[in-house]
Amino acid sequence: MNRPAPRLRLADYLSPSISALISVIVNYAGTFVLVFQAAHLAQLSAAQTASWVWSVSIGVGVTGAWLSYRYREPIITRGRRRGWPFWRRSCRLHRMPK
Repeated sequence: MNRPAPRLRLADYLSPSISALISVIVNYAGTFVLVFQAAHLAQLSAAQTASWVWSVSIGVGVTGAWLSYRYREPIITRGRRRGWPFWRRSCRLHRMPK
């Protein structure tokens, strides 16, 4: 005998929503610490640093939304951390012009 699926209540969305929020905060915090360190080493202005933060946010948001739509499951993308040491080193060697 087939039973109809029970209706979802508002409380059913609470746990997944909190988990997603914590995941996004942890992901952004780790990435932005590295972005701010690299911006500091490159001696960037506040406007240039804001541009970096904006571009990382848009990139992560667009790729996460596209991959979630494509694979029909929640996917969170993040900055590649393996390349950060090279990026930080090159920021020390090559200062950005003011």
